[in-house]
Amino acid sequence: MGIIDELRKTEKGKLPYQRNSTTESWKSLLETCTSPPDIHVSPKFFENLKSKKEENRKENQERESRCTNNSNDRLSISNESKESSVHKNSSSDNIYQDNIRIVRKCSVTSPEFGKSRLAIRKYEDELENEARKARLKKQKEFEAIQNKIELEAQLKVQEIERKANFETLLKIQDIELRNESQAAEIVKQHRILKETHEQRKQIHDARIQEAEQVKKKLQLEEIRRKERENKERQDKLSKCVSQLNQLFTKVQSDFNATKYQNFISETAKKSLNLIQSQVSNADAVNRACQQSGTVTAENCEECVKILERAIKAYHVIQKELEKAEKDGKEAEAEKERQAKLQQEQSQAAAAAAAAASIEAPLATSTPVPQASRSQTLITTGDISAQAASRGEQLCVDIEAFRKYTELQEKLKSVEEATAVLSSTAELKKFKFDIQKAVNTSINAISPVSGDHLRDKLKRLLKLLSCQPVEVSGRQIQLNQHPQGPAFCKHLIARMIVKKGDEQVSSKHESAFAIGMVAAGLWTESPSIGEMLLAHFQAQCPYLVPYYIPRQEGQSDADYFKSRGYKYENDVVEKHDKFLKRMSGIMRLYFSIIVSSPPRGNHPHGIEYAWMWLTRVLNIEPEPDITTTMIYDCLQVTGNALCQVYKKQFLKLLHILVKEMLPKLKSVSSDAGSGSLTRLQLLLETSVKHHGSIPPPDGFLEKNFWLS
Repeated sequence: MGIIDELRKTEKGKLPYQRNSTTESWKSLLETCTSPPDIHVSPKFFENLKSKKEENRKENQERESRCTNNSNDRLSISNESKESSVHKNSSSDNIYQDNIRIVRKCSVTSPEFGKSRLAIRKYEDELENEARKARLKKQKEFEAIQNKIELEAQLKVQEIERKANFETLLKIQDIELRNESQAAEIVKQHRILKETHEQRKQIHDARIQEAEQVKKKLQLEEIRRKERENKERQDKLSKCVSQLNQLFTKVQSDFNATKYQNFISETAKKSLNLIQSQVSNADAVNRACQQSGTVTAENCEECVKILERAIKAYHVIQKELEKAEKDGKEAEAEKERQAKLQQEQSQAAAAAAAAASIEAPLATSTPVPQASRSQTLITTGDISAQAASRGEQLCVDIEAFRKYTELQEKLKSVEEATAVLSSTAELKKFKFDIQKAVNTSINAISPVSGDHLRDKLKRLLKLLSCQPVEVSGRQIQLNQHPQGPAFCKHLIARMIVKKGDEQVSSKHESAFAIGMVAAGLWTESPSIGEMLLAHFQAQCPYLVPYYIPRQEGQSDADYFKSRGYKYENDVVEKHDKFLKRMSGIMRLYFSIIVSSPPRGNHPHGIEYAWMWLTRVLNIEPEPDITTTMIYDCLQVTGNALCQVYKKQFLKLLHILVKEMLPKLKSVSSDAGSGSLTRLQLLLETSVKHHGSIPPPDGFLEKNFWLS
């Protein structure tokens, strides 16, 4: 609208324009013509003129609105409007001519009509030319105004761009100034930081130097301390070795000085051999320390233990030598008495013979008195003979006791032989690797699946077969040392028995997974079975069964330890805790008996549970412990015993009810009343159901190996 308004304010825009002619103008024109004819105009002519005016007016309004909306199309719109006006004029002329023609057809013209027609035509041409000239002039003016407006717009655009560029330049300069100031500030801060860093670096270097000096000082002190400790340990080790050699020399001299060599027991001889072996071990440790140049605390501790064992053995030897001397003197006295008696008898016989020469002979004879059994028994150190002499057949079966002593001697010899693995640091590392490999496999045993148990069994068997096994990123083999396999078997057996003490005593159902792995190991390696039995009976002698009596002069600590109690700080273990631990060990042992190995026959099957029960029936019961172990045996193995022995097992149960229960009640204490009640209930229920006892909780069938 702004451009149109500006155009209207110009001189050209104020001029009036008459685009269409009215009827009055036509009449005036016709009147000027000479001899005008009578023309009758059709009414449609005026209607068409009015309609055309309306259309022109509407188109002008639309054109003006379009001009206000888009200034760029002003020229094209004006041209179109002009062309349309010319076209409309021509169309109106055509309509007019048509109407005129219609009038002419229906009117009578004069002879002068041709002249008037030419004048009209000429006048129309003049009007048309004037209109064309006016249109061209108007178009030129419009184009000039448009060019002017475009030039002004372009100038304004250029001015705006110039201002924008100027403002941009100002902004850029402002930004550059700010960047320069920031850069200067950064440089300043960097310089300050650099100076601060240099200062701190100097302080840090000074502290490092001071720390290094302190560290060197501490290292020197540590070296001096280690040297001092090493010297002390060397002195201690040398002193132990010297004392051990002196002790061995003294023991040998005592042995050689004894007049009664025949009365020295095997125990004394074994103790002498033990001292000799301890001396060899101490010499080996001393040589290893001299070669390495260092003496560790473990070496000293080991030598101290060796010396303690040697001193204990020396005390045993002293007692045995005193006993041998006593027995020798008694034997000499007995011989003298016998000789004196024989001499008296011979004298009496001579007197009788002399009397017989005087009187009638009498058919009499005086028998030579024989020494009593207690006098003829000579202490030889044999445990079974000593047990028999004390009447210990009431607390252990003789055959079971013989087997027990053999296993304990083997266990002791293995412990002594494998003690060499603690002599040097390298052997200690080898021993530690074996312990880690065994403990990792045994501690991971759980009833997850048969595949899991097979994996643990395979790992242990691979280790026992001296194949390479990875431990902490290293490969080890048992044949790296001659005592490696023996120590590994000893350790496996000890760890399995330890599981009964620590794990099964609290969680009974966990015994069967361990029992299956132990049965598999026992099947593949009978020597492991012997170690297992030895450790089981050492920790729990009631599995022999053997109620160890108190020896003459035995201390409380030794007595309670021999029966399986823990004795620490001169305080014996509480009875209920002792029963709980023994129950865990017995349940684990009996679970091995009823567990199935992955292949082959069980080397220690259910017949050993039957044998154990019969041996318990043949010895006198002990308070509480006999009740507990019979109950554990029946609960774990009762179902298997019933399936194998059937009627014989039912007879055994009747014997337990009629004969054993009254004995147990007579020796039971208040603390063992609960276990006695449980055993009585189990026996009565089993007898009522013809010997049937349900399988124990957590029992694993043989097909579990395939799971």
